[in-house]
Amino acid sequence: MAISKLLILVALACVGADDIVCDVDAKYRTIDGSCNNLKNGKGASNTFFKRLPDENENNVIDYADGIGLPRAAKNGDELPNARLVSQAIMDEKLGPLIQRDRTRSAQKHVPSTYVAKRSKKTIITKVKRLESEQGEVTTTDKLLAEDAQNRDFCFPLEISKNDTDLPPGCINFVRATGKLDEEGVRQQTNLATAFVDASVVYGSTPELTKILRVSDSYLLKTEDNLLPTPAGVNSCFDPVIPTRCPVAGESRVAEVSMLSVQHLAWHREHNRIASELRTLNPHWKDETVFQEARKIVIAIFQHITFNDFLPLVLGQAAMKRFKLFSRDVNEGVFSDPYDVDMNPQVLGSVNVAAHRFGHSQVTNEQNFVDEDCNTVTVNKLEDVFDSPRLIQQNCGVNIPFIGRNLGCTASNRIDNFFVDAMRNRLYHKPESPPGSDIVARNIQRGRDFGVAGYNRWRELCLLEPMKSFDSFEKFGKALKELYNDIDDIDLIVGGLLEKEMGFNVGPTFQCLLGFQYERMKQGDRFWYERPN
Repeated sequence: MAISKLLILVALACVGADDIVCDVDAKYRTIDGSCNNLKNGKGASNTFFKRLPDENENNVIDYADGIGLPRAAKNGDELPNARLVSQAIMDEKLGPLIQRDRTRSAQKHVPSTYVAKRSKKTIITKVKRLESEQGEVTTTDKLLAEDAQNRDFCFPLEISKNDTDLPPGCINFVRATGKLDEEGVRQQTNLATAFVDASVVYGSTPELTKILRVSDSYLLKTEDNLLPTPAGVNSCFDPVIPTRCPVAGESRVAEVSMLSVQHLAWHREHNRIASELRTLNPHWKDETVFQEARKIVIAIFQHITFNDFLPLVLGQAAMKRFKLFSRDVNEGVFSDPYDVDMNPQVLGSVNVAAHRFGHSQVTNEQNFVDEDCNTVTVNKLEDVFDSPRLIQQNCGVNIPFIGRNLGCTASNRIDNFFVDAMRNRLYHKPESPPGSDIVARNIQRGRDFGVAGYNRWRELCLLEPMKSFDSFEKFGKALKELYNDIDDIDLIVGGLLEKEMGFNVGPTFQCLLGFQYERMKQGDRFWYERPN
């Protein structure tokens, strides 16, 4: 079985953690994921992403210098320009005229972003966009030249003179904040918990949860039944009230309108359930009502993720192989998959590659749809990036129209073709230069993390490594012109080029995602199916 090697390797890597004092009889999980695992404390927020060990118990890591510089080619040269790879392999014009998926609606692809953000968030130092003018790299805040040249900090995307969509020069790309581990190797920190615990609703720190909660109450804050907008917490573009950006359990709540609707739906669901519990149990303290409502919301979140979302990503066979389906409630028994030795931490390779398949499903529009599933207003995705305006206008009057779009509109297929709004106009703002490229950024982030190449991950999943560029069929020639060696191909590039009959993710991403979610489930002491 393809995953066997992964299971063995992780078992070899298990090490003891410092003693952690936790309440073994705690009825509710902590906000930050600490004390979930009473043996090793794994899975808490603000801890390193997981590195997989190889046959020799060495972490699978591929930095150019072995300790921290972005991944390089096998011969020591730089890997191909990420933007050029994006143009040659991921341009929607290279794909079929009709990209729409016959089985998945936008309601299915938006959770791929929502769920992924729940379990991974990387520290990125905020600096302004690097702009190119007459061959010089500058920033509006006059970023020091030595910082721009410092590969520990900056890893800019280079745009060639022949690019027809983005201006030549550099687009700023800041490396994920790195910390050295005990062996002096650069590691990245996951600010989110590793568990499927609805932290996108409640946050991954007690401080954020306090901001989200009504003081001395069991409810989450709302403003006109919309998400709260406390000043100075989040940043966004063009809110209805200046500086008043929506806040939820995840900071990227306003990235796109359909994602904002998902956040709002779960936010309201907590308050609905909490209010019902208060009516049924008037003697409960406010904290009990809040925690019991949170427990129910988490259970719903876990059930939907594992029984509705993941099957449409991995396919039925992979779901069964990794034992991801919930137990049939008609059997009348609980299921207890918990394994105290299971490490749920998120793999860096899942964070920067496998979990990002959903970017290919995004469409160019975020339209308003009526009750008969007819489009009544066209909203270009490139015009609403990072803006909550469509949600906030007129006290949320547009929300039903956006919500219906989720159910009525097909997503795009899971493949290597990305719409122009994502690949050429990402985070475009009217007053700023043209946007960025999500594909190039994803490729660059994988190299930043020192994630090994695509063929290495196929080996770890016991899949046959690609021996020839011709194995990639119509894209083999382009890959050969870009990469010096087939083993140089980036994980996200090779993974998205894999084809699967049901338009699920291909076998390599099935392996990585199945492996990851198996560990998230079995490593969760508070998993919703457990007795008591």
